[in-house]
Amino acid sequence: MRCWAAMGIEVHVCPTAPLDAHLLEMKLEDRGVVYHAPRDWPSVEGLHCIAYCNDVFLSEIAAISRHARSTTFVNCMSWNFAKELEAQEQGLIRGMDLFRPSGRRTPEMLAGNRVDAPKQASAASWRLGSAGE
Repeated sequence: MRCWAAMGIEVHVCPTAPLDAHLLEMKLEDRGVVYHAPRDWPSVEGLHCIAYCNDVFLSEIAAISRHARSTTFVNCMSWNFAKELEAQEQGLIRGMDLFRPSGRRTPEMLAGNRVDAPKQASAASWRLGSAGE
């Protein structure tokens, strides 16, 4: 977020829970970041929404996608979450589904069970657009 703000991109944060002390200590508002009330999905109308490995985002992605210009999920694990796959199949991840590119495994694969390879969303090139775009 600091990099985007430094590049002149207006950054908005719509948290999925109230901000804790650590997040408040970051003082991102001093860098121009705009905070919204937790889960105020109408406030993201027309914005690109990016979530970093956030289960609540996946649980509420249908509501978020009704307002957001695009939705991107950044997965921090080496497998797809069931909710992530469901969101892909329903077309609710309308940006990119980003993940660690190598060693992609499901929890079942890690447990030694044989399963089909996980589905991956096809992602077109994507960039942050300006407010007028």
